[in-house]
Amino acid sequence: HAPPVAFYGLGNDSRPEDRANFRIYRSYVEGAAVVRPVKWLGLRLDGGVDDYTQKRGTGASPSIEQIFSDVQAPGLIEQPGYLHTTFFADVDYRDQPGRPRSGGFYHVAMGFWNDRTLERYDFKRFDANFSQFVPLDTEKRHVFLGRVGLAYVNNETGSRVPFYFLPYIGGVDTVRSFHEFRFRDENALWMTAEYDLTLIKWVSVATFVDAGKA
Repeated sequence: HAPPVAFYGLGNDSRPEDRANFRIYRSYVEGAAVVRPVKWLGLRLDGGVDDYTQKRGTGASPSIEQIFSDVQAPGLIEQPGYLHTTFFADVDYRDQPGRPRSGGFYHVAMGFWNDRTLERYDFKRFDANFSQFVPLDTEKRHVFLGRVGLAYVNNETGSRVPFYFLPYIGGVDTVRSFHEFRFRDENALWMTAEYDLTLIKWVSVATFVDAGKA
């Protein structure tokens, strides 16, 4: 249960004054199989049955149906249920969890979402995230981080992708100067360049540049 979630419309031209809120409920049964052939490589297969219910938004902003139509927000009226399967692969050789100072993390996922109730919202989704930490000195006080992420959805012929499944940009994991979910569309790309300086053991400062496009 996620209340409330923001929706501004689709694409880079969406306007902040058009923000609306919606609620989403997910009921699901899911299983996963994980294989780690070597320490730095993880392979995972998820599968399950999902039911999604989108309801009237709460909070200070208007509810989504007061501003957007089903054409502007696909899946606003109908509530599909899914069978889904997602394949994951992770390469992780960071030197420590939480606050890495060297190494890299590379993640890719390919998911297949089959609408088992309405047969109008079948789609595939691909996600990737690549992060590299480069120490600039032997003590790892100066560290450079480069990160690239992308997400892509592709609906089957005659189908649509529900708006709440669309990739987005905005928030701490993508472009930090924008609110969470600020830009949504069928494709999203974001990049980060960050320099981190450890002043003393428990104090560090950072400067960064984020960029992205939906």
